[in-house]
Amino acid sequence: MNALRRLWREPLVHFLLIGALIFVALDLTGGGEEEAPPNEIRITEALRDRLAANFQAVWQRPATDEEMEALVEAHIREEILVREALALGLDSGDPVIRQRLTQKLAFLTSSMAASTTPDDETLTAFFEENSELYTLPARLSVDHVYLGETPSAEAVGAALEALEAGALPAEVGQPTRLPARVADATVYYVDRVFGEGMFATLEEVPEGVWHGPVQSGFGLHIVRVTDRRGATLPPLDAARDSVIADWRQEQAEGLRNAAYEKLRAQYAVVEDGE
Repeated sequence: MNALRRLWREPLVHFLLIGALIFVALDLTGGGEEEAPPNEIRITEALRDRLAANFQAVWQRPATDEEMEALVEAHIREEILVREALALGLDSGDPVIRQRLTQKLAFLTSSMAASTTPDDETLTAFFEENSELYTLPARLSVDHVYLGETPSAEAVGAALEALEAGALPAEVGQPTRLPARVADATVYYVDRVFGEGMFATLEEVPEGVWHGPVQSGFGLHIVRVTDRRGATLPPLDAARDSVIADWRQEQAEGLRNAAYEKLRAQYAVVEDGE
């Protein structure tokens, strides 16, 4: 089993599989058959089956005989126009066509990776190596009282004393459009609301007591952190679907790169003047 896993990780094996997949795709579209004369369009059973399958996938029913003939005629029309366009060189230098062709080739490798499911050992190793992608961010909940941009030391002391004595936050401080309480918020939300660096400041504040003054992007506050949770890595099972999707994406990228390097070796690139 270990030998098979090591073999699967070899880029050459990936490339060979890609090649096999490409040949199968060509065969399904008629590309694997004997080359037809330039002005001959062959309507094969494989082509009819593909047209029928596409029709049923869209309309959720089989095509009638008349509809099948219409599909075949549409294919013939498209084939003639494409061949004539290629003969005129209309594809040359067209960025849209070039991008579409590269996307289709990339799709072949992505499809192969999407059909592969890693075993638990492989998935666990990938999860641990990329744990930063799945770590849940730190969160906290905080109440605050806004004191203004430049409150006096006496005003800060009086507000803190009132809060510690049980005064309601709404009865202390100055009016503000800032939310009086932020619950279960990440660094992104806290810093977006109060200004950059506020989350880091609140992480240093004692939990469960009124504390201040604390500087934000708007002025000074007295704050009370009511809940705090550090960043945590969930168990693999809780993120399994995301981990498998990311693993497949990485495998597809590896397959594309391996295939490209193999093909790149077959080409000579000559710079002007050489």
